[in-house]
Amino acid sequence: MLFLLAGLIAQPAQAEVPPLAPMTIKAKYIVDWNGITIGRINFTSEELAGRYHMMLDTKTSGVARIFSSEATIATAEVIITDDGKYIPQRFESRPIHDDDTRPRTVLTYDEAGKLKTRERNPDDDPAWRPPVTLERAAGSMDPASAGLAMRRLIHDHMAQEIRESTVRTYEGARLADMTVKVISRAHVDYMNEYHDAINTVVTRAPLEGYTPKEKKKFEEGDPTIHLYFSADAKMLPVKATVDAPFGEISATLVEINSN
Repeated sequence: MLFLLAGLIAQPAQAEVPPLAPMTIKAKYIVDWNGITIGRINFTSEELAGRYHMMLDTKTSGVARIFSSEATIATAEVIITDDGKYIPQRFESRPIHDDDTRPRTVLTYDEAGKLKTRERNPDDDPAWRPPVTLERAAGSMDPASAGLAMRRLIHDHMAQEIRESTVRTYEGARLADMTVKVISRAHVDYMNEYHDAINTVVTRAPLEGYTPKEKKKFEEGDPTIHLYFSADAKMLPVKATVDAPFGEISATLVEINSN
């Protein structure tokens, strides 16, 4: 932060951060609750011909299904500009099973990344969840493209000695500012051994589209979320932990096939 305060005098020095590698990966994460496996996440990301194609397949199992049965697939397409920025084009989230009554959401964007259309079926009752207009969500990114943009921001900001990065997100219901703060280096256990990692803390600032119940839970205090990235040019998400009142929930990388 000292470099930022001195910005009027001189340009900030550049830290030794390797160039960011493309995130082309097929990975599996295991979700645990207090050491008990409660689900898995399959994540695929591919950079091809100036675009990212991503898929996130999430499913709960075992005791977790007592509280919440989750079986969804999210896909996204993102344009990569010549200067390395990410422009969202399409995002879709849907239940795996056709008979599932949870919402199917499709977001589309114009060439500049401005939200163009929103489909959500079934939609929420506007008396229960205040709707977010397309104009208010115009500068936001879907969760998948926001993840890519955040990874790029963290990388570039570390080179400038800046610890915090913020991206505005919208997944078809809630508009929020997501902030990731780099805390320290860490030694993290994943893929059956310990590796060097970048330890970050994720926080959110809800803006619009939150129900009264969601607002109350946020006011009572969000759980602490740590997100760890591999400390190399790939900067892969390798582990996430959530400190909840009933114990720790974690998602840990267990299988990977990357280039």
